[in-house]
Amino acid sequence: MRPEEIRWIEDVPMLQECDFCHDGLGIKSYGCRNFEYEGNRVLAEKSVNLLAACLECSQLIDGEAWQELTERVFEEFLERNGVRRKETFGVKMRIEEIHQMFREHLVCAGHS
Repeated sequence: MRPEEIRWIEDVPMLQECDFCHDGLGIKSYGCRNFEYEGNRVLAEKSVNLLAACLECSQLIDGEAWQELTERVFEEFLERNGVRRKETFGVKMRIEEIHQMFREHLVCAGHS
């Protein structure tokens, strides 16, 4: 979806952590249609779900810097879980696949 096709949601309360990196509070929300990954629904049972993004992640999403977003989320995962990079075979690839599906199912974005 091109940025000019995204609708804005106004006044969405953001009192939750970033759904992408889980580091910091969400300052912006993104509406996303539900999708499946490896046979499991990723989001809640609503037709459109709101995902929170912190300042850094929202800037990467808005700038369509998807590889950088994947790298940020992957690095936060390593730090948060105390896992060494060599022990994470396939994790970064899965994050990248989920971000691709997020892009395909993105319907709107908004500020808090």
